[in-house]
Parts: sequence; C-alpha cells; structure tokens
Amino acid sequence: MNGRIVLSRGEVLVLVNAVFASFHIVFTDFYSRRNDIFLLTAVQILVVLICSILSSVLFEKNSFSYTYSNQLVFAIFLTGILATVVAFLIQTGLQKCTTPTKAAIIFSMEPVSSAFFSYFIGAELLTLRQYTGAMIIVFAVLFVEAESYYDTRSQN
Repeated sequence: MNGRIVLSRGEVLVLVNAVFASFHIVFTDFYSRRNDIFLLTAVQILVVLICSILSSVLFEKNSFSYTYSNQLVFAIFLTGILATVVAFLIQTGLQKCTTPTKAAIIFSMEPVSSAFFSYFIGAELLTLRQYTGAMIIVFAVLFVEAESYYDTRSQN
C-alpha cells in the first residue's frame, strides 16, 4: 500500500485494549497495596457491570431478550461468579505480592492456557498459525523472565 502502515479496525481495538490492560495492571498494583482487596474487587466488577449494561443498551438490539434455562443459570454462575468475581479477587489479592511487569507476563499466558484447556477439555484443534502464536508468547515470557533473573543475579 504505497509503503504506508495501515491499521485495520481490529488492530486498533487490540492496541487500545493492550493500553487499557496495562493501565489496569498498574492501577491494580497501586491500589491493591493500599486498600481492602474485597472492596477494590467489588468496585472493579461494579464499574465493568455498569459499562457493560450501558454498552449493551446503546449498541445491541434486543440485548435483554432471554429465556431462563439450566444452561443460562450455569453460564451465569460459571462466567459471572467463578471466572469474574473469584478470578478478580484472586488476581487483586495476589498482584500486590509481585511487580506489575511480572503480573503482565503472567497475564500474557492466558491465551496459551486457553489453548491448552480447549484442546484437553474441549478436544479443539489449533491451526499451525495458532500454535506458532502460542509458541511466540511462551518464548517471549521465558525471554523476559530469564532477562530479569539474570539482571537480579548480576546486582547481587
């Protein structure tokens, strides 16, 4: 394209998401060391809830049409309680025990662990491109961790 760098809408959204995720990690580090983790987690979840409802009302058609079923209740319990409340509580509580950089490295392993569990639990197969991406993430994490390990040893 005439030597120009052009970003698609999806790439811009991924970049914006990365910026906000880094802010979240830094702010969680700062506030988890100074505040009650239960209150901090509750505030985080409440803000996401309000923003999600507003976004749903503004941008989605029929966003509140649903029928109750056992699957719906299970999905709400699994994603709402376990994957959100419990996960954020653990994350917020443990993040004060490490640095924001190490927390970011740990969080970057999420796609790799998702691929692992989707394969072993859901019998999903990845493409060569997806395996390559997972390997790049793993090697990047190992590289950053090894570098910080050697930096720490050389200072001692």
